[in-house]
Amino acid sequence: MLPRRLINAHSAWVPVEKITQYLLNPFNPRAGSKPSDFAEMGYDTQNIEVLERDLISVVRNYPPIDERITPISVTWRVEGFVTTPSGEVRYLRTVWEIRPDDPRPRLVTAYPVRRPQGG
Repeated sequence: MLPRRLINAHSAWVPVEKITQYLLNPFNPRAGSKPSDFAEMGYDTQNIEVLERDLISVVRNYPPIDERITPISVTWRVEGFVTTPSGEVRYLRTVWEIRPDDPRPRLVTAYPVRRPQGG
């Protein structure tokens, strides 16, 4: 059974490099469409703290949808709504991991999805 909220969600964190070098970096080939998707929502490198706050709000305010255990960590998918800098409400899928050496959930990835799962 999944928890109602991710354990230690109050201490969740997003590495700055995850935002600047991945989610908002159009030159990172591994980022796919994420940089253009987030730019369309009004996020950019001038307001990385806003994207950080919105990503953390998802993990703090919504329940985990699924859990995956690997040899080095446990990851959870958490989805929820945010109001973006462009003023629209969007549904984000986020993935968080907790490693044995750090009990704080750390963002692995995030991206907008068109509609909630099953919705």
